Amino acid sequence: SYEAAVRQALERMRHPGRAEALEPFGSIFAEGWRAEEIRAAGRPVVGVLCTFVPEQLIRAAGAIPLRLELGHGGAAEAGARVLPVDTCPEVRAIVGAHLGGLPLFELADLLVVPTACDGKKKLAQLLSELPGERPREVWALELPTTKDYRRVGPLWRDQIGALAKRVSKLTGRRIKRRALREETTLRNRQSELTRELNRLRRDAPGLLRGSDALLVMQASFIAEPGWWIERVEALLDELRRRSAEEGGGVRLLLSGAPVFFPDFRLLHLIEETGAVIVADEMCSGSQRLQHPTVIDEGTAGGLLRAAADHAILPSTCPCFVSSDDRIDQLIELIDVSGSRGVVHHTLRLCQLFDIELVRVSGLLEERGVPLLDIHAELGGEAPAAMKTRIEAFVEMLSG
Repeated sequence: SYEAAVRQALERMRHPGRAEALEPFGSIFAEGWRAEEIRAAGRPVVGVLCTFVPEQLIRAAGAIPLRLELGHGGAAEAGARVLPVDTCPEVRAIVGAHLGGLPLFELADLLVVPTACDGKKKLAQLLSELPGERPREVWALELPTTKDYRRVGPLWRDQIGALAKRVSKLTGRRIKRRALREETTLRNRQSELTRELNRLRRDAPGLLRGSDALLVMQASFIAEPGWWIERVEALLDELRRRSAEEGGGVRLLLSGAPVFFPDFRLLHLIEETGAVIVADEMCSGSQRLQHPTVIDEGTAGGLLRAAADHAILPSTCPCFVSSDDRIDQLIELIDVSGSRGVVHHTLRLCQLFDIELVRVSGLLEERGVPLLDIHAELGGEAPAAMKTRIEAFVEMLSG
């Protein structure tokens, strides 16, 4: 079951010296994904996939946004009863969660699916037609294929404007300037804290494991911003009071297709070698919160445009025709973090990251940065070959 997978993942993350302030970030997943609290609030729920939905708009309209991707092999197996087995496991997991009514998924009144890949393009229609625990509307948020903003910016802003109107209709509340500014301020504080946490990961890698850092980031998928901000502030306070001695392990950067809790097997295998994940370039990690929303105009329309721009411009997703910015981001992160190598995660059948790997590996090779490509499925025990390859990679970098 999903609950058992969460308990096992959290138990595996316990280790001597782990910060006490990390406990709430695991508890929010272990204790029913906030389901009881959300039911008691009585507010409409908007489930979102990917990073392209401006959650501050949803909150400003009075709804609760929840990012619903999950790393659960059981859900992927359930989805395979409907979809071909040769379908992206994350897409199958979403379908399985819909069919099985997993925590929080069953609460969504509206589900927003950005068309970030071929699987997601068809997923919106499929979810609207499949029987589930409850009926819900599914909204396909059409992404542009390029970030040439002079050409696609107006169309993208129209998409976000239409979504804002749909959420307002769901809640019966018009999005007002004051509410949107308050939510944007909270989002920017989350961004500031994320950058502080990532600086600490780089400067004192022995204080926070990469798996714990990603757990913190992913707790923001389902937590209220104020809750998350308070607990990250407490975590940073605790970590700063500790010795900032340098971690002894090989520094690694994690990139590629998203890794979702509770399937943190790849992170655990890396850390069991003694290596330290000091940075990540993932939409399931730092990428979502790293960049602040830039406000050029304080009107309601200006704030709406800023939210729309922020949802797409900082993204380094390979779903866009050109992904030079992703390469630039990788190189910058390698330089600032002092990473000795890159572990590139490719979820099985994810063509976007698989094709992108050809270019990434070539450019990193030119710079003398070793790369380990790991192809993985959701759920189950990690193949012995994966563990062996990770150990050999770390040993090579240690030599």
